[in-house]
Amino acid sequence: MASRFEATTLVNSPSYPNSIVCSNENLIVVASGHLVTILDHGKLASPSSIKAQIYRLFGRERPVHHVLGGGKPADVFLGRNKKISAGVLGGATAIWVLFELIEYHLLTLLCHISILALALLFLWSNIHTFIHKTPPHIPQVHLPEEPFLQIASALTIELNHALKLL
Repeated sequence: MASRFEATTLVNSPSYPNSIVCSNENLIVVASGHLVTILDHGKLASPSSIKAQIYRLFGRERPVHHVLGGGKPADVFLGRNKKISAGVLGGATAIWVLFELIEYHLLTLLCHISILALALLFLWSNIHTFIHKTPPHIPQVHLPEEPFLQIASALTIELNHALKLL
């Protein structure tokens, strides 16, 4: 099998990290960092074959958009959808400021959100007559007693067994 590469003498050697040198036989040498690519201009059939020789950072073979999945999440990560990317970045920054700088705790935040929701439901249910709206429909939840008794008895047995071993 014949090799695609042939030995030839270069007119000049690449002297800079990103440089291009041509030889007498129309060979193109592209130096990029520690990687040297030799292209034979006579054997290149089309511009797409030159594009196939592109050096990608960190040895990637696919674009970053395809590595990230190629959909809307990749667009958000790469900043292609400016409004959604700005919203995600602003939300993440607000959460960071809330928890790190102000030293707010997650449990406190959840409790305050629950209190606010209960207050809004209370106001809505009491003011509905003044604004002529229907009150909110809050379904009644009926939980059977039997599964809770079984869980409690199982936990009691396991706890007693653990305390016996101590």
